[in-house]
Formats: sequence, C-alpha cells, structure tokens
Amino acid sequence: MRRVVHHLLLSHELTVNSCHSGGHGRVGIAVNSPSGVCRLRTEQDLETHGLHDVFQNRWFLGLLFTDTYPAVLDEIFPGTGDDE
Repeated sequence: MRRVVHHLLLSHELTVNSCHSGGHGRVGIAVNSPSGVCRLRTEQDLETHGLHDVFQNRWFLGLLFTDTYPAVLDEIFPGTGDDE
C-alpha cells in the first residue's frame, strides 16, 4: 500500500512537471483532504480517528509539504520503508 501511494504521488509530480515544461503553467495537484469528528471519546475511537487522519490526510500532505511520510506509517506497515 505504501509503495502504491508513493508511486501515485510520483506520477502526479512527473505529470505536473511535464505540463509546466510544456507551457501549461497553471497545473498542480488537488488533494482531497477530508476531516472528521470523533464523537465518542473512548481510546479505541480516538485511535481509529487518528488512523483516519493518517490515511486520508497526513500520508499525502506530509510528503507534499515536508518531503517525508508520517513516522506512524513505519508502525502500521513495518518493513516497507524507503529502503525497500
């Protein structure tokens, strides 16, 4: 899964760069960044809400803005880091 998202973002970057070099300057990435509200406050609900944020937001935005993936992905997907 991690590799799939990485290649998805890489394909977007290559496409945007190609469009820019071809004279299409107003092209960029559009990220669907849903938010959610955790109505229940149990430990399991808060953990699930946090995972939702990782999968829906920080996975994509982290790489776009900080050039790194969230460290929690190493815990969720052990052995699938950048060195693989």
